[in-house]
Amino acid sequence: MDERSGAFAFLLDGKGGGRPMSLSQVQEWTPGDGPLWVHLPPDLPELARVLEEVCHMPAPVREQMLADTARVLVEATSEDEVVVLLFEPDLPRIKTPRRQLRAWTSPRRCVTVADSGQAGIVELRRKVEQGRGPRSAAVLETLGASALARTALELAGLNDLLVDLEAHVEERKNRGEEVADELRRVRRALVDHRRFISLARDALLRLDLTDVGWVKVQARELSRLADRAGRLLRELDALADRARLLHEQLRARQDAKTQRTLYLLTVISGVFLPVSFITGLLGVNIGGIPGTNWGGSFAVLCVLLVGLAVAEWRALRRRELV
Repeated sequence: MDERSGAFAFLLDGKGGGRPMSLSQVQEWTPGDGPLWVHLPPDLPELARVLEEVCHMPAPVREQMLADTARVLVEATSEDEVVVLLFEPDLPRIKTPRRQLRAWTSPRRCVTVADSGQAGIVELRRKVEQGRGPRSAAVLETLGASALARTALELAGLNDLLVDLEAHVEERKNRGEEVADELRRVRRALVDHRRFISLARDALLRLDLTDVGWVKVQARELSRLADRAGRLLRELDALADRARLLHEQLRARQDAKTQRTLYLLTVISGVFLPVSFITGLLGVNIGGIPGTNWGGSFAVLCVLLVGLAVAEWRALRRRELV
């Protein structure tokens, strides 16, 4: 296939490995050659033509594969073929690529349409290249397990990052803005993961209910994967709660700092308000200002103003206002 576009294909050997195939070889494939896995990116030019002429996909199935859906669609197209559509809903506030998966699969052939950089696709391809992949083209169970395993690793990394952020906050290091920016990134990642894992669990549960022979054989494994997805969702919720509490703690600390600053400014203004009033009154440009003809009047005024400021400060201290 065209590696530059992100498309590739493997002829599976039934032992966990596979041999790469070109576009022309995929077009000439027959079920007798062995299980086939074809992966195509959603932005592939002339995707509909490739599905029809290269993958020999029937028109009804092709219409489903190219259709859009709000969340999840799992439907049996024949006695041993299943179409799975999984779309992550667009949320404009979260600037992350929309993850999606379209798959037409049976024990003999599987065609997936998804971003080639998705964790599940990358992991499944690596397993096939290493000889540890699925033994048939029914790759949905392996694909789901790979996606969940990669997500679990990413959640472990986010947990470690949260621990570091919590430590910085507890140590009261002067890194408020840096911690806040990192925390926002963590919270966006958690929201993104939760959206996708929720859809994946929904797809696994629907797939488990499908009346298809090879799916029933994998029913126990699919149920196990759905339970694992549920545990990941609970872990995501726990991490999200920790991130929310940390955000509230940072916000409360910032609010307290702002209040202390405003209070200090208010106290300073209150102390110097009478002093400013006296100096302003003596600074008017009219006759009759006392002390204009005596050289020591300025020193006396300065002593009086300092004494007044000290007296006000001590009065505030006695009332425990500062």
